[in-house]
Amino acid sequence: MNHLYRSILICLLGCNISFAQQIKKEIEPALLECKYNYMVLRDTLSNSIFKNDVMILRIGAQSNSFFSEHTFKLDSLICYAGPDYPLHSFIEAFLYLEDFRYYDKNSMLDYTYQNYPEGKITVQARHEKIVFQYEEPLLPQQWTIVPDSTRQIINHSCQLATCEYRGRKYLAWFTEDLPVQTGPWKFYGLPGLIMEVYDTDKHHHYQITEIKENVSQPVSIYFFPEQKVSTRKEVAKILREGMAKSAEKNKEKGEEPPIYDFMEKDY
Repeated sequence: MNHLYRSILICLLGCNISFAQQIKKEIEPALLECKYNYMVLRDTLSNSIFKNDVMILRIGAQSNSFFSEHTFKLDSLICYAGPDYPLHSFIEAFLYLEDFRYYDKNSMLDYTYQNYPEGKITVQARHEKIVFQYEEPLLPQQWTIVPDSTRQIINHSCQLATCEYRGRKYLAWFTEDLPVQTGPWKFYGLPGLIMEVYDTDKHHHYQITEIKENVSQPVSIYFFPEQKVSTRKEVAKILREGMAKSAEKNKEKGEEPPIYDFMEKDY
């Protein structure tokens, strides 16, 4: 049955992706669009259970947006399937109910916007059906550029920089060939595009796979039917409580829940 749900959902995705145009606010034209492979460890005890996702970084002259390609497609579908849509209950069951939970296949459910509004980072973080939105100041990490460190990443000469940020130590390879002070997620402030970044434990690893200069889609912010204003610390609390409940359910079933931590460990 799960396989049947998956097949039908994929067909629906192919038909209804264009609905995303109706639930977004365009911020500015995009100058670059970058794809990253995101690999995240999902069990720190075994150190072997990883999940992969394809992330999109859409860069404008003043702002950028960062999100999972897979999550965006699913969100487009559920927004299309409003309460009066004939398959609304079917789609909600597939996306949210415990027996299916297709969203759990993703490693990243958040949308992150740098310099929107000006001087801020905006994050939209999901817990079950609710998307919590919060803002925080857009501040560069305290980077240290490593002298005489060079490597090539998809035909661009890159240099290494390091920083400590919210409980983790990171290494980032950036290129001044593309002089934008941004990168995946909340990484910001180096004199060139961040092509690869990972923490020293390699629990979180972003690696660029594609750079596109002729971008048809603008930098946009997306809105959701059930959205609430929150704070970063409050969202972390809600997600921790959700993880604890899921772990308890796993134990009741005789299963060992995976043990992992958030990317930001300063909660």
